[in-house]
This record gives sequence, structure tokens and C-alpha cells, in this order.
Amino acid sequence: MRKRADVFMAFMDEMGDFNIKQEPRTILELLEASYLALDGESILFKARLFCTETLRNGIVSQNGPDKDDISHRLSELPLHWTPPWFAARREISRLEKDNSNSKYSNLFYFAKLNFNIVQAEHQKNLVDIVRWDPNRVGDLPECMRICFEALDNITNGIVLHICEHKGWDDNSALPCLRRAAEMERGDVPSSIQCYMKEEGVTEDVAREHIRNMVHDALTEINNHCLNTKQFSSSMRMLVKCVTNAARVSRFVYQSGDGYGVQDGKTRDLIISCLIEPISLH
Repeated sequence: MRKRADVFMAFMDEMGDFNIKQEPRTILELLEASYLALDGESILFKARLFCTETLRNGIVSQNGPDKDDISHRLSELPLHWTPPWFAARREISRLEKDNSNSKYSNLFYFAKLNFNIVQAEHQKNLVDIVRWDPNRVGDLPECMRICFEALDNITNGIVLHICEHKGWDDNSALPCLRRAAEMERGDVPSSIQCYMKEEGVTEDVAREHIRNMVHDALTEINNHCLNTKQFSSSMRMLVKCVTNAARVSRFVYQSGDGYGVQDGKTRDLIISCLIEPISLH
């Protein structure tokens, strides 16, 4: 861990402050790297704050061709916390606008072709999921039936355990944060509202608290997904699934309630990933 963080000391001055006089795109790459921070790597957290502030100040002062692109990327999820397939779609769209990639035109063509082929497979999978009927479990092979029944029993057991030991607070319309499921929609209290109610704090304080919770959770996930040598192959696959589940959660709620409000930006992004193929011309 120490060696990982020491690499970034090359960008710091004698006072321990970041002092980078590079083009904006170089600073942007350093910002992306900072999201790989593990617990205790304070240098990377410091780099993230420096790069974000530097790029935002640069957007205000510059009028170059990179201004709009950098502004857009600062508003997006970092690459490390973007669902991999959407990240591929996003990068292809970005490269299409960059005229400097003409010498890689053949490779770029195959990248788009590969995306469309895999997208078609995903569409077939979606059809199979939509057609799934729980009442036909008995028709499955025994090995699949055992897996389904085990998963169903575990899920139901978790629900029953929560209901028995936690219950619901009938004395208040807002459940405590520790007992509330996060569903930031118009008809359900959000985690921010729950914390405001529970602790009696302002919205700004509650938002900062939730941001810190997200930060801590993502750092904890990094501790596992970037140190998988200690796990068996099956456990590494589980860690990968959990990491991608966290990525999808952030993706769905990044621009508001992408689940409850299904006509917004999140819907358009999902369509671009799963429905609309990339033009090859």
C-alpha cells in the first residue's frame, strides 16, 4: 500500500502540497487514479481534492477545445465507479469526437463492432429474463432448481429476520436511517430526510454525512476488489459481482432517481447501452 501511494509524491512539493503544472488532461488522469484509493492512502484523497479544484478553476479561465469535455467528465462518475459496459460505450462516444484518432481507425471500427455484437447478446439475455416464470421452477434441471430454491430461501430468511428484529417505526412517518431502505423517490423518505429527522440537522449537514458514508463504503470495496490474491477463484468472482452491483447503484442514482423516475437521463443512458447500436459509418 505504501509503495502505491509513494508514486504520487512525485507530484508534490517540499511542503507536501500538490504542485502539478501539466495540461488539463494529465490532471484528469490523476483524478481518475485517485478513485483507486485504499483505506489509509491519504495522498490519493488529497490528490482528488487538488485535481477537482484545479480542473474546475481551469474551466472558468480557459476557452480551449478541452473545456466542454473536461466539464462534462467532472460531472460524470469516475471510470473506476462506472459499470464497465457503459464505460466502454462512453469512451467510444468520446473518441468519435476526437479527430486525433484517425490512425487507429481500423481498431476503432472493430471496437464499435465488438460493442454491437455483445449488445445483441445482452438483448437476448434480457428476453430470457423477461420470459422467466417462477411458477415453472419445477421444469428446471435439478442442479438449477437447487440453486434457485437456496437463493429464494436465503432472501426470504433475510426479510423475515429484519421484520422480526427491527420491525417498523409506527410512531413516525420517517423511519430512522439505520432501519430505512434507501429509495430516494417522491413517495418514500430518502436517506437524507431520514438522517435530518433522526439527528435534527440541516439538509447540508445530512448530505455531507451521506457523502461520507458513500466514500467510506467505496473505499472498503476497493480494499477487497483491488486485493483479490488472497481469495479463491470463486470468491474473486463474488467480489467482482459485489463491486459491479455498487457501480450500478451509483449509476442509477447519479442523476437523481433513475429507478423511480424512468423518463430521465438514466433511462437514456441505459438505452444507449442495451438498445441502440453504434453506427459503424
